[in-house]
Parts: sequence; structure tokens; C-alpha cells
Amino acid sequence: MNEGVKAMFSKLGLRTKFLVPVICLIILGMGTSALISYYRAKTALVSAISGQLTQVTESAMINISSWLSDRKLDVSNWSKQPIFASALKDTFVGQAARKPAAQQLAEMKKDYIYYENLCLVARTGDILAASDETLIGKLNLKEAKHFQTALEGNISSSEVSKSPVTGNPVFSIAAPIREKDSITGVLLGMLDMSAMSKQFVEPIKVGKSGYAYVMQRGGMTIAHPDKSKVLQMNIQQFDFGKEMMAKENGAMEYTFEGMDKMAVFRTVKENGWLVGVGASTAEILSPVRDLGYANVVVTILAVVLAGIIMLLLVRSIIKPLYRMMESLKRSALQVAMGSGQIASSSQSLAEGASEQAASLEETSSSLEEMSSMTIKNAENSSQADGLMKEANRVVLTANDSMGKLTVSMDQISKASEETSKIIKTIDEIAFQTNLLALNAAVEAARAGEAGAGFAVVADEVRNLALRAAEAAHNTAILIEGTLKKVSEGSGLVKGTNEAFTEVAKSTSKVGELVAEIAAASQEQAQGIEQVNKAVSEMDKVVQQVAANAEESASASEEMNNQAGKMKAVVEELVSLVGGAGNGQIEEADSTLQSESSTPVKRHTGSALPVPRNTRNGIGKQLPARGETF
Repeated sequence: MNEGVKAMFSKLGLRTKFLVPVICLIILGMGTSALISYYRAKTALVSAISGQLTQVTESAMINISSWLSDRKLDVSNWSKQPIFASALKDTFVGQAARKPAAQQLAEMKKDYIYYENLCLVARTGDILAASDETLIGKLNLKEAKHFQTALEGNISSSEVSKSPVTGNPVFSIAAPIREKDSITGVLLGMLDMSAMSKQFVEPIKVGKSGYAYVMQRGGMTIAHPDKSKVLQMNIQQFDFGKEMMAKENGAMEYTFEGMDKMAVFRTVKENGWLVGVGASTAEILSPVRDLGYANVVVTILAVVLAGIIMLLLVRSIIKPLYRMMESLKRSALQVAMGSGQIASSSQSLAEGASEQAASLEETSSSLEEMSSMTIKNAENSSQADGLMKEANRVVLTANDSMGKLTVSMDQISKASEETSKIIKTIDEIAFQTNLLALNAAVEAARAGEAGAGFAVVADEVRNLALRAAEAAHNTAILIEGTLKKVSEGSGLVKGTNEAFTEVAKSTSKVGELVAEIAAASQEQAQGIEQVNKAVSEMDKVVQQVAANAEESASASEEMNNQAGKMKAVVEELVSLVGGAGNGQIEEADSTLQSESSTPVKRHTGSALPVPRNTRNGIGKQLPARGETF
């Protein structure tokens, strides 16, 4: 197999032998670089998006958890109002208190938009008073699990289900109402999930198609941007949903509705709700695909440009070689033609043969020098190729630095976004602090001396203040991180500039090598001049031989042999430059063969035809017999 490859390679022309290896190396290098760049960019982008999804999911989970705690605190505080305990009594006073209790519940519902209904429920499960009086006498909650838990003295919440009044998804929070040491009933708050979803779920957007969703225990969807899926889709119907519910917290990739997605999910500890945020994998990786396409285009352009440059360079070398070979062919042809008329004098022929041998020795020496120069040119070309590769590596380093710079700037942007979110959190906490403070003041005014019972509200105010301080601390940390990323970006820019400086140095070295190649070409021209002089000396000998009266058959045969050797050398040079099967000068070969096979005729008197050449001044007509050069 190796012999076959060598034979095939030997048949290739000089142009092809230059082009094929160089283009293959460029394709291999650029392709490898493009693949490495693609996979590194993909890994970095997926890591960044995963981090963003994690932050958004945890933020949503914390907000929902805090919201649930606040709602439980609402119902717990309201359950302590004396009017509700009075309305639960099965006496005339209790029955009279139920209407004011219903009015109080209606006022609280009006002030708190999250609640669809507020109900006062007796131990029997019957609704005695409600913000929506149409519920009185229609529902009995005796068998409800959260109702029974509240009768045991604990605040409890129900699963999300359809509201019997509006059909919206709702869930209930039940708090026990105590009178002295006994539990006389339950205050029930029905919360509208749509209101919670609008505030904490629907605003979350990741890219163009990413969104958040919430599932309750069992996998039923309770909050989703697509309302048709709320209380209709159970994610445990899907393999990825079963895995989510089993893990409770984590990240995963899955396919939903024919689209590949990436999601991060967290579970709310208070009631087991699963909060998830997902985004389309195709949308996330679209910048990486664009980078891949750009790398392919750059590789193709680099291959085309390198091919054109190498083609022009090789052509500039091959053309002079072809002209020289054609000239040598014509010279060999004329020598063969003259060999039939040389034998005019055996004495002169012997002397002419001796001089011709000396001239041919000079010709051989010149050809050896030309060969040495050609080898030198090849070595310089090899060095130039190495420097071009080094320049390419430096450019790749610069490109890598620019890629890192881009990633750093992206991280700065993300840190700024997180700063904005934390500041927003501080604002929300401040608002809630004011609201709780106002509520405490109103309740204290109503309760009079019993206002000491609102110490819980004051504790919550202090807790919110602590959260505000923590958020401010987080803000300071993020700002410090942002400054650090800016510093890193500056360093990367400096590295990029240094890389491009290295490219300039490599380019300068390539210029020096090209200058050396030019000098070597000049020396080749001088060698060719020596060949011309030697040929002139040979022609002088031929003229002297033609003046002799006798022809020498032996001298003619020797000259034919020399012409054959010259032809073989030229054919080998043709094979090297043009490849096997080159037919540009085959016509001269056939003519030379026919002339060489012509029998030598002995004659005297007439001179040889004057040979002509077109290379480096040889095209001038040689002097006639008897004239001087």
C-alpha cells in the first residue's frame, strides 16, 4: 500500500504537491480549533444559564414561602379577634355577633386582595359567617383534613382545588379560634392562586420561551402561564415529572411537547409545593450554534485564501522552469541534428570532443549549483510555513482572550441584574414593614389595654428589618463582584493586544524569509548564465568541427550519447515539476528521438545550421564559422 501511495504521489505535479499538504494542514488545524471553541462555548453558556435558572428558581421559592408564611400569620392574627369567638357561641349574643363578624370578614377581604373568601366555621363544620354570605349553609367542612388539624390546635392549609364560587384555583388556611383553654371553632381563609401566580410566577421569563410553574403534592399543576394546564395537567404523567417529584430539588433536561428543555426546581418546605423554572435548550444554545456557523465560514475562507496564495506562489516558480526545460529540449534537438554533420575531420573532432566534455562538465557544475539553490528555497519555504502556523496559533490565543472578555462582560451584566433584584427585595420588605406597622397600630387602637397581644406583629416588623439588612449586605457583595469582573475584563483586553503584537512579529519574519528566497533566485539566475556560457563554448567547438574536412563517425556517436543524457535529465525535471504524463513538451521529445535515430552521413564543406535559443540571451544568432565571439 505504501508503494502505491508513493507511486501516486510521484505522479503529482509540483503545484499539487505544494497545495494538498498545506490545505490539509489548514483544514485540520482550523477544524480542530473550531470544534474546541464550540464545545468550550457550549459548556460555558450552559453553566451560565443553569446558574441563572437556579437563582431565579430559588428566588421564586423564597418569595412563595414568605408569602405563605405571611398569609398564615394573617389568619392566625385575625382568629384572635374577640368578635369571632363571640359569633361562635350558640346563644342569642353569639347569633347577634355573626352579622358584625361577617362584615368584619368582608372588610378584611377587601383590604387583602389575595383572599377569595374568609369564613367563620363552627366545630360542626358549618359556616356561621363569611365575607361572601352565599356560602353560609352551603358547605360543611367537618371531614376536611385541614379543618380537623385546626381543631387540634394547629394552623393548617389545604390542597389547591377549584373554588365552589368562582371556579378559580384556591386553597384554604385554617387557624383555631380559642376561648380560654378550649377551641370553639376555626377561621378559614380561602386564597386565590391566580393572585399569587400573577405576582410571583407569571412575571418570571427566561429568554423568549422560558417560564416558571408550580406543582402541589401529587404533581398537579397549580400555577402556570398557560391557564389551560392549571388543575388539568399532572406532571407525574410524564417520566421527567416523576423524577422531579422524587428528587424535590435539583436540575434536569427533558422533552416536553416536542421541545427539549432545561429546568431547575425547588420544593417549598411549608406545604411541599414544587417550584420550577424551565427554558428551551435550543434557544439557550442558539448563540453557540451561531458561533459554530461562523467558525465554519472562517475555516472555508482561510482554506480558499491559502489555496489562492499557494497557487500564485507555485505558478511563479513553475513558469520559469517550464521555459528553461523547453529551451534545453530545443538545444538537445539541435545538437542531435548537428551530430550527423560533425565528422568532417577526425583530428578536429577529437579536439572538439575534448573541449565539449569540458563544457559539459561546467554545465553539470552549474546544474548542481541550481539544485542547491532550489533546496535552499525549499528550506526557506518550510520555515515560512512554520511561522505562518505560529501566527495562526497566536491569532487563536487572541480569539480565546476575546471570548473570555465576552464571558466576563456577561457576568458583569448578570451581577448587575442580581443587584437590581436584591434592591427590589429590599423595597418589598420595606413596604411589608410599613403595612405590618400600620396593622399593629390599628389593632392596638381597637384592642385598647389588650394591645399587648400584638407583640407578634412587632416581632415580625423586627424580622423584616433584619431581612432588609441582609439584602443590603448581599447588594454590597454583588457590587464588589461586579468591580472584580471589570478588572478581569481589562486584563483580558491587555492580553489580546499582546497576542496581536506577536502576530505582527511573525509576519515580519515571513517577510525576511521571502527576501532570502528572492536572493536565492538571483543566484539561480547567475547559475543559468554560466550554463549559457558553457553552451556558447560548445557551439564554438561545433563550428570548428564543421570547418574540418573529414567527418568522424565515432565523435558523432559520442555527441548523440550526450544528447540522450541531456534529454533524460530534462525528462526527469519535467516529471518533477509537471508530474507523470505531462505532455507540454512531448512534441520536442519525439522530434529529438527521430533525429537521434537518423544515420550519420560523412561529408565535407558546408557548415551546420546555426542554433537559436530564447533563454537569457541565447536566442541571438551564433557567429558564422570563422567569426569570433
